[in-house]
Amino acid sequence: MRTKLFALALFQLLLVNSFCQDTTFFRKRGEKISDRSEANLIIIKTKEFNGNYVVTELDGKFKRFSEKIFTDEQEQNLIQETFFSAQNEKLLITNFVKGVKTNSICFGQGGQWISKYNYDGDQKIDIADNPAITDYDAIFEYIGHMPEFTGGEKKLLKYLTKKIKYPKEALNNGESGILYFSFVINKTGAAEDVKLVQGKGESLINEAIRVINEMPAWKPGTVNNKNVRVRYNLPIRFIIPQY
Repeated sequence: MRTKLFALALFQLLLVNSFCQDTTFFRKRGEKISDRSEANLIIIKTKEFNGNYVVTELDGKFKRFSEKIFTDEQEQNLIQETFFSAQNEKLLITNFVKGVKTNSICFGQGGQWISKYNYDGDQKIDIADNPAITDYDAIFEYIGHMPEFTGGEKKLLKYLTKKIKYPKEALNNGESGILYFSFVINKTGAAEDVKLVQGKGESLINEAIRVINEMPAWKPGTVNNKNVRVRYNLPIRFIIPQY
């Protein structure tokens, strides 16, 4: 019932601020379908009265997870991108000028801002954390100083490539694809609370969870120079090896 009410409220909000709307259903990104009941991704494109175009992405249960604002119908000039929590609260807002990131602001539960920062290319600069933050035991989603695998993303990819062993069961069944996981990097840098977000294949899932749990300690995320717990999302691709 709450999902249906939220969906109705979202449509009403979009209609109030716009006069043109187009909805597309996808089984997965890039695979359009006509049956709403089979959709795992829903994209609603609206034209606002100010001339901007808003592209809202929702999951199959009609929960909004991102929203992009463009100045043109072709979606070439992005000016703002927002990510939302499962509770429909803003988590991260990033502004753009001519498609280039300029600044971001991160939010926690209840809409309290956590971190603000500017960009120099893809690098965060001028990171400022909210001095009013008092709950350092909360689990954060986006912060200025995110957790980092020792050596960065390239080392993380190298670690995954080296450690993952393709399960024989998956090979025999011809199972492959991308699995999406969520886990928490705690205050000591260890991974915990590993959850499958999307994907299938029991042996593939178990192998990915094993490798995540065995990761060496990360550099923890920080807020106001204090280590905090941060939820991290990671896609893991399984490709059947060719011998």
